[in-house]
Order: sequence, then C-alpha cells, then structure tokens
Amino acid sequence: MMRSLLTLIALVTILFCDIPTLSAQQVTDANADVSVATPAYPQELGPLVLIDGGHQNLHQVDGGFAPFAGLLRADGYRVKGTDGPITTASLTGARILVIANPIHPSNVGNWVNPCPSAFTAPEIAAIKAWVEQGGRLLLIADHMPFAGAAGDLAAAFGFTYANGFANRANPSWPPDRFSRQQQTLLDHPATQGLRPGEHIDSLAAFTGSAVKAPAGAQVIARFSSEHRLLLPDTAWRFNAQTPREPLDDYALGATLNVGKGMVACFTEAAMFTAQLVNGNTQVGFTAPAAPQNKQFILNLVHYLDEVRRYATPKEALQSLLQRHGEALQKQNQDAYNACYDPDARIYLADKGKNVQGVPAFREFWNTLPGNSVAWIYEVTEVHDLPEHLLAIGNVVVNLPAGKQVKKYIQPMLLICTRKEGQLHLWRLYLQPDYTD
Repeated sequence: MMRSLLTLIALVTILFCDIPTLSAQQVTDANADVSVATPAYPQELGPLVLIDGGHQNLHQVDGGFAPFAGLLRADGYRVKGTDGPITTASLTGARILVIANPIHPSNVGNWVNPCPSAFTAPEIAAIKAWVEQGGRLLLIADHMPFAGAAGDLAAAFGFTYANGFANRANPSWPPDRFSRQQQTLLDHPATQGLRPGEHIDSLAAFTGSAVKAPAGAQVIARFSSEHRLLLPDTAWRFNAQTPREPLDDYALGATLNVGKGMVACFTEAAMFTAQLVNGNTQVGFTAPAAPQNKQFILNLVHYLDEVRRYATPKEALQSLLQRHGEALQKQNQDAYNACYDPDARIYLADKGKNVQGVPAFREFWNTLPGNSVAWIYEVTEVHDLPEHLLAIGNVVVNLPAGKQVKKYIQPMLLICTRKEGQLHLWRLYLQPDYTD
C-alpha cells in the first residue's frame, strides 16, 4: 500500500509541478470562464476584497489567483492586491482579506523544514484586531512549506495547520473529492447557497495540507479515515521512512466567528483558482472533475460577506437618486456634491444648453421658479455596462404655480460612473419637457 501511494505521489509531483524547479509548467489559465450569471452586486459596486501579495505568496492577484480575482470582480466585488506588510492602515476599507500560500523568505525556492511564519507578530495582531472589529479573513495554505508559513496566523484564531501533505491512503487520481454522499462535505451556508442552483454536493481539491478547527468552528469539508498526512522534511520528497498520520480530526476547510468578524481557513489553493499544467491539463474550478468549485467559491465569499440577497443595478441607482433628492431638498451641499462625478454634465436639448460642473448645477437649480422644487427620477430601464451604468426614463419636476403645483416631465438618458464602490451621476441628457 505504501509503495503504491508513493508511486502515485511521485506521478502527481511531475504533473502538478508544485516543486519550485518545475513550477514553470504550471501557469494561470488566462481563458478561464469567470462569468457569473447572477452577480451579488452591480459591477464594481460591491465591497473591497484585498488579496495579499506582500509575503512571497505563490498565488497573487495578477498571478496564480487572477482567475479567482476575475470571478469576484464579475460578481461585483472590487478586488485589489496588496504589496508589503499588513497593517491597520492597509486594511482600512476592506471587507475581506484573502491570503493564499504565503511563504517565509528563507523558504523561497527552498521548500524544506523548518518553515517559519511568513507573518510578523505586529501583522498578526493587526489582522486579528481587524477581524474582531468586523473584518473577514480567508486564509488558504497548501502543503508544506505554506501550511508552516501560515501556522502562527491561523493559531491566533485557534486553528492548527499540519505542515505536510494530505492524501488518500487508497491511491486515487487527483483531484480528491469531498461529497455529501461520502459524508466528507457537510451542511453549511457555503454549501447551501442563497438561491436554487447554488447547492453544493461535491468539491474537488488538488493536494494540500490539513487543518484542525477550534471549538465553535463550522467545518465545511473534512477528511475521512482513508486519508493520511505525510510529513516529509522536503516538499514532494517521500520514501518509506516518511512519517504519516491519520487525518480523522482534520478538515479541508472551516469557518469561525471571531468578535464582529469571521475567519475561513482552507488547506488547498488550486481549488479556488484555474490553472493549466503541462500545457492543457485543467486544474482548479475549470477542471472537468470540479464542476461545483466555481459556485462554491461564490457561496463562500457571500457567506463571509453576509450577503442575504443579490442587489440589482436598478436598486443601486435608486439608492443614488434617493440620496440626490434628499440632498437637494435639504440643501446639503456636501451630500449633494458627493452624488456627482467631478466631470458631470447636464445637456438640455430644448435650450441647447450644456451645464458642466457641480457649482454650475447649483446655479441651474436656483434659476428654477418657486421656493421648492421636487425633482423626481422615474427609471424605466437600467443597463449595467462594462464602464458605466445607463438608465432611461423621465425626470419629473413639480413647480409651484399659484396655489397649484405644475408637473413637468422630461424624457432623460442618465449615465453613471463607478468609483470606490459608489455610483456617481456623470451625464444627464434631458429632452424637451411636456406638462401633465
């Protein structure tokens, strides 16, 4: 049995190329399908997700985790990479921090024990404080040396990474599958999903480590009695003397509520992205053997983000227009200015007039007769375009006329920009009005 297992692992080493000298054969799948049928947020209007790139990470936002980043962007999230130490300041404004396969400088190109922590004590303290105040951490650490490098950070939340290789004792071709049928995939909000079609029955993983979850954690996927932990001194170097242990109490992944925030620890990174090995072998959420990994990634991120329902582009626009209307009625200059793009313009077709800039808008509103103006947008169509959000409808202006109020209706075309997770009014085209 041991010989067959070692033979299998040797073959996996050649195919999956995780050993540093062969890593050039493992590349990001630039053509991975990262489309999302029903995004959680309109484009670029979701929370900020940071992907760590300051700890010699094997997977970064523009590298091994580019498909992961693309998937989250298609889901409406704003995704940015980090470079440098993690501090309280660097985490400001972020909803989720993703750390995948960090490594200590001493282990770069040298995947041997010991495997020191990739994070300093001040970094760990900053991350823990941020989570306790409401941040969400997704920590992913593969087989050694990555599990060792992430160990101290995980331990700050009660998780214990095993700095080795998790495999089935019965040889099986990767990926390793975790399923409800095998009772290795458990019921969890991330496996249930929010809508029909998001239910997860199986996951595929592509050789990683294992983690012990603390009391109070919710395990998502666990290892079975068939699994073993191999503990070599050097990554991917196995022999008959390599220590091995059972994995009965270990998980593939689990989540834990911490203060106002949340932590998710996983032990395999390839399942969260898309790669090609030896030219055309698909690994990750595009692999034929991993048909539900892509949806699981979205489910997990939605769970961490506490998404309860998906926001539509029309709802996002209506929120902006409501803020605009309230600011106009209350004469709140700062709130009013925040609704506009700095290069905003209004085109008045009936007057052949082009009003440009927020100060000019105030002057324009002040030229309207009456002591009060009720400016209402009636939106009939919304189109979520790659660069802008476009709306078609009417602008309704109620102007005092003696003891009565006269309603003017102007067909409009409204275009909004997206910046820092907010919509801003950019172009407003108004056709000649008519009275109702």
